[in-house]
Amino acid sequence: MVAWVLPIGVAHSALRFATGSMAGEIKRAQECRALYLLTYTAHARLWKRQGHGEAARATLAEIYRSFTEGFSSPDLVDAQTLLDSLA
Repeated sequence: MVAWVLPIGVAHSALRFATGSMAGEIKRAQECRALYLLTYTAHARLWKRQGHGEAARATLAEIYRSFTEGFSSPDLVDAQTLLDSLA
């Protein structure tokens, strides 16, 4: 096993870089989920109009359940309203 000893300034810089990179990845993932929600909501509306309500509900419910906060945001309120109409 090899142990690396870094000067404190380098170690702090590396930690800030790693933490910033992780935060950026989390932000991108959250933005992607928001875009997926918009897309799935639009498709669910289309499928509902075409008579595929069960498929629309199942697909939209899957992405909706992945959210753990922000339920008062307009996009999540819209998705919940559509899910309620598909139940």
